[in-house]
Amino acid sequence: MNFKNYIMNPSKRLLIAFLFLFVTSLSAQIRLEIEANNTDADLIRLTNNDYARVAAYTASSDRFQIPTFIGFRSRGSILSPLNVNPLDRITGLYGGIYVGNRYRVSSAVEMYVGDVINNSSSPSYIIFGTTNEYSTSRTEKMRIDSEGNVGIGTTTPSEKLEISNGNVYVNGNSNGFILTSPNGQCWHVTIDNSGSFNSSPITCP
Repeated sequence: MNFKNYIMNPSKRLLIAFLFLFVTSLSAQIRLEIEANNTDADLIRLTNNDYARVAAYTASSDRFQIPTFIGFRSRGSILSPLNVNPLDRITGLYGGIYVGNRYRVSSAVEMYVGDVINNSSSPSYIIFGTTNEYSTSRTEKMRIDSEGNVGIGTTTPSEKLEISNGNVYVNGNSNGFILTSPNGQCWHVTIDNSGSFNSSPITCP
């Protein structure tokens, strides 16, 4: 159904109202379901010559109740789903720009299945990708692996933060690092004008 034609035609708006009343009466869990079969296409498209927002509102006294988007992923089919495989892409958030007579996805946050998949293990990792200047190909810039390690410039971070092929720049005369000694004391570590490190005890954050 082309909702644009119905919405723009006042005589057909009543049909949409009846359609949604019918749909909402089908299930308490599902208010609107759109089903397609083997179609690589936009199932829903919203267009406007200004802001095109999708807004969800939640009113609840439960602090965990929020507007939510969930992308579920399986192999097989919708009616007969099968287990995913390691490294399958689960879902993502993508940003596209119009350049050279077409839209190009230039940035993305993508979620993938981890390595060990079974009934007691469902790991995942997240990849952040952007497109460099003078390039049209999006590449991975950062990831959070299944253990919570963050990698910048590396796809296999071995610590809570690993940076490869780059530097860490701390800007500010009094800024530096906060480290914890074996006895639990926190130290603020800075560098002086001669390049020597200085440390002073501080209250741990």
